[in-house]
Amino acid sequence: YTNVNSDPTVSLNWAGKDNRPVYTRKSIDPAYSAIYVGSNTHEGYTYNFSGMISKQWQSGLNFMLAYTYGDATAINEGTSSQNSSQWRGQVSIDGRNLPVLGRSDYSLGSRLISAISYKVDWVESGAFATTVSLFYEGQSGIPFSYVIGARNGQNPNNETGSTSRNRSLPYIPSAQGDIVLVEKNGLTPAQQWELLNAFISDDPSLDASRGGYADKNGSRAPFTSQWDLAIRQDLGSVFGADLHRIQLSLDIENFANLINKNWGTIYNVVGDFNNSELFQYEGLDGNTPTFSFTNDRTGLEKYDISSFASRWRMRVGVRYIFN
Repeated sequence: YTNVNSDPTVSLNWAGKDNRPVYTRKSIDPAYSAIYVGSNTHEGYTYNFSGMISKQWQSGLNFMLAYTYGDATAINEGTSSQNSSQWRGQVSIDGRNLPVLGRSDYSLGSRLISAISYKVDWVESGAFATTVSLFYEGQSGIPFSYVIGARNGQNPNNETGSTSRNRSLPYIPSAQGDIVLVEKNGLTPAQQWELLNAFISDDPSLDASRGGYADKNGSRAPFTSQWDLAIRQDLGSVFGADLHRIQLSLDIENFANLINKNWGTIYNVVGDFNNSELFQYEGLDGNTPTFSFTNDRTGLEKYDISSFASRWRMRVGVRYIFN
C-alpha cells in the first residue's frame, strides 16, 4: 500500500548509525490528506512441513504424535478493512511507502501435538467401557516486531497520512555510543543503557541484530505447552439395545495448570497488533535523534499473561448416544 499523495522529498537524514530519512510532511495535492493505492507484489512466500506417527494396539492403547513446522514472509498481510489502516500498519525503516519484507504475522513456527488414550472394557459387550485420553499441544509463540515508540504525535519519519501508530523498526545499538539516551523518569543515560543493553541481550533476535535494524516479526512470544485430559465412562445400554447408551464425560482443559499454577501459561506481547515498543523517540537534537528507555523487565516478565487461556477449565457432561 502506498500513499501516493505523500511528498517523497527528504528534509534531512538522522545523524549517527541510524541515518533514516525524515520527510517534509507535505501533501503533493493539498486538497487531499492522503491517497492510498494498493498493488500486488511478487515478494513473500510460505511453506509448511508436517509428519505424523500413530499406533493402535488391541489392548485398547492408542498413540499419535505429529509435528509441523511452517514459516511465511510478507510485506503486508492485508488484515484491515480500510486502505488507510493497511498503509498505517506497514512495518518499515525508511517510511511506510517503503515497507520491508519480513516474517508474516501468520508464520506458524513449530507445532507439536500428541494424544494417548486407553480404553478398558469392563464387560465383554463393551457397554461399560472407560476411556482415558491425554492430549498435548506445543506451539511457538506469535511473531512480533519491536518498533520505535513515539509520544505526543511524534513520528520518526514525519510522514503525512494515517500515522497514528508508529511502525518504524529500530536500529539496535552495539555500544552505548550508538544511541543518544536522555534522562527520563529519574534515570540517567548510563542507567538507561544498562537496562537497554540487558533487554537486547535477553532477546536472541535483537542481540543478533546489533549494529543493524531489527527484523520485521523477528521475535516471538514464548513457546506454549498445554495438556488436556478427557475421561469417558459408558454406563451400558438402554431400552435393551446396544446402540443406545448413556455416557458420562469429564474434560479438563489445560490440565497441567490444575497441577501447578505456573504451567500451561500463554504469554501475550505488550503492545498493539503484534508490535512492541523497544525505546521511546524523544525528538531531535539538531539532526541527532534522542531516545529514552525505562523498561526494567526481562525474561518472561516482559510479556503479559493471557489470563483466561492460561487457566485450567473443567466440563462435566452427560450424553445419550443412539443410532
